[in-house]
Amino acid sequence: MTDELKVLHRGFDTLDVAFKGAVSTATRLCFLEAKRRAAADRVPATVTINGITGAVQEMGATGGYAFIFDTGPMGEIWTIKDNSDPEQWNIRVSVRAVQLAVNGYEAVKVGLWSTLEKLEARVSTESVSRVDFAVDVVAPGFELRAADFVCHSHAKRTEHSELPESEAAFGVHYAGRRVTGVTVGKQPGRQVVVYDKRREQAYKIGSPWFEIWGHGDKADCPLVWRVEMRAGKEHLRRWKKAEFPGNGDGLTFAQLEDVLVPMFASALQSVRMLAPGQALSNVTHGALHPLWALCRDEVKSALEDIDAGVDADRVIDIRREDISKLYMKQVEGLAASYAVAMGLTYRDATAALADMVAVGLDDLIEKRPVEFRRKFERARDRLSWLPEGGWHGCERDASAPGDAGAHESVGAGVQG
Repeated sequence: MTDELKVLHRGFDTLDVAFKGAVSTATRLCFLEAKRRAAADRVPATVTINGITGAVQEMGATGGYAFIFDTGPMGEIWTIKDNSDPEQWNIRVSVRAVQLAVNGYEAVKVGLWSTLEKLEARVSTESVSRVDFAVDVVAPGFELRAADFVCHSHAKRTEHSELPESEAAFGVHYAGRRVTGVTVGKQPGRQVVVYDKRREQAYKIGSPWFEIWGHGDKADCPLVWRVEMRAGKEHLRRWKKAEFPGNGDGLTFAQLEDVLVPMFASALQSVRMLAPGQALSNVTHGALHPLWALCRDEVKSALEDIDAGVDADRVIDIRREDISKLYMKQVEGLAASYAVAMGLTYRDATAALADMVAVGLDDLIEKRPVEFRRKFERARDRLSWLPEGGWHGCERDASAPGDAGAHESVGAGVQG
């Protein structure tokens, strides 16, 4: 099988980081205004701060984080406390998986520091709280079998229907009788997961993964198996304590880069998938499955970014195309109901419905322009990640007055 295995993608899939520091007063005030607008309109409010555009949610996050700032499917989700003390851990970020796949770890890291600077943040250090690494493989003839996995004898095996994944040390996931996923471990510790990634993405709107894999049409995409290693907060702390004792609580970027390869290599050694059909009295002597051997080789170059084969603009276009099709299907359904309500026959509807709907919309917009504008602007807020989208109701520029002293400190404490 080794010669038939083909790696379609490998790279970071999750990167969550906390920052010790605080954003400026002006930035927090801008977030506060946007949050109030979001609560009033019941839709995320779009803001642009020094060139960074995102949507502020009407609610905050647990842990005292007042603001959630989402920069879109090719960006990050920032959670920020309404606190000016730079000695506190006031800032967290979760990087979108697609951005990591398209841009790679190094570019993402540079982008995070750039965003912090534009948010006028003073930051002294960082702590990585989760990092995932994934390898996507086409493996013709491969059948996932829970019995082929070797892990710690204390690992408790459960069926997916019996226990939530978050509580299971060894979870088996099914679609009918077919095993579609195996999860070993739990968060916030370490997990090793093997699952049918193609099946997961087939149900998602605007998924760019098919193009990342080199298959623009999902119908032509073969089965893609993902082997994913997940290091949660507690697991990262253990590596921090072992490799950098007495040096803070969490891993910095530099420390993560020092331990990443051995950490994930250790994960694939502690949890192994053996080649099927072996009569073994001692599983420690069993031959690795070719898929496992391939992934262990891929981990060795985990910090070497590879070309995803698709750029950020294409990712946005894919999302736009799929969402536009979804809206058009909704329009089609409403138009059919409208035709029946108007008493049209099927023949009349197919001949005249489009013109009737157009005239009706023109009449509504002409009679209620203020209401249509409000709905249009709310839609732009919902889709603010589109290049043309975004009503910047609270737009600031670093050269704008109103926050004396804040701009002098822009990026002053940011280290990259």
